[in-house]
Amino acid sequence: MQDNSLNTAVLFLVYNRPDCTRQVFESIRQAKPPRLYVAADGPREGKLGEVQRVKEVRTIATAVDWPCKVKKLFRSKNLGCAKSVIGGINWFFKNETQGIILEDDVLPSKAFFYYIEKNLNIYEKKENVWAISGTNIISDSKKNLAPCFSLHGTVWGWGTWKDRWKKFKKKIPNYKKLKHYPTSLIEKINFLIIINNVKKDKKNNTHKYWDYWWLINRIENNGLTLMPKNNYARNIGFFSGNSFVHNIKVPFKYPKICNKLEKILELKITRKLVYDKHLWNFKNTFLINFKIPLYFIIRKIINIFKNRK
Repeated sequence: MQDNSLNTAVLFLVYNRPDCTRQVFESIRQAKPPRLYVAADGPREGKLGEVQRVKEVRTIATAVDWPCKVKKLFRSKNLGCAKSVIGGINWFFKNETQGIILEDDVLPSKAFFYYIEKNLNIYEKKENVWAISGTNIISDSKKNLAPCFSLHGTVWGWGTWKDRWKKFKKKIPNYKKLKHYPTSLIEKINFLIIINNVKKDKKNNTHKYWDYWWLINRIENNGLTLMPKNNYARNIGFFSGNSFVHNIKVPFKYPKICNKLEKILELKITRKLVYDKHLWNFKNTFLINFKIPLYFIIRKIINIFKNRK
């Protein structure tokens, strides 16, 4: 599959879930990155047992037993998901020019690390490629058109470069000025929902949606994400600890994880619109499977258009 010599640094973003952290760290340990950065948010005040869980997670995430340079960013106070993740990635790229990023609830396969590394090297100089995704949540579908480039992408195991991340900013663009986007009604509705969520997040100072901000930045700058044909990682955190949806039961069949590295060739850098349409459809179906009431979705759409007036 590969020569087992990983050269790229890994950023491991952790918090308060020992079981998830242990599983993901074991996958990292098998890949043996030469440099491991561990960024951990601090415990929330008044949460019973959280100080101990945070301490346990930090011990697990730094139990390196291979030749590796370990760097730590351990917060003493809780910043919230968005601030913690964004700050962790900023810290990571003070030292690295490119890297692999994993959260504590994203379990990668053996091939994941090598897939990300090889493509980071291939597309390093292609400035309109902003990220390499290790997850293809429609890989089992007949509508899977990957490998291809997506404007949406996913961040369940991914890689990027310092110069792309440097362009990150928490600023809401005027979507009417985005000449390349949206290309369909479904994109328009979903994009407006995302904008509405980050506005509310910013107003309420809740710091939930770092991934929405990263998506908005990519859309605004037409920054593409390479999507793999196969699925190299899966989210194991939906029903665990700090997940925002841990209390919802969902009949969700996750695509299979691939342990065999697919053949990697440099692709023509152009967005595959049909793939993105299928990806949005899947994500919307995913929300419906979470049994979100229809009135809630309609209410959100109505509020978005009200806020635009």
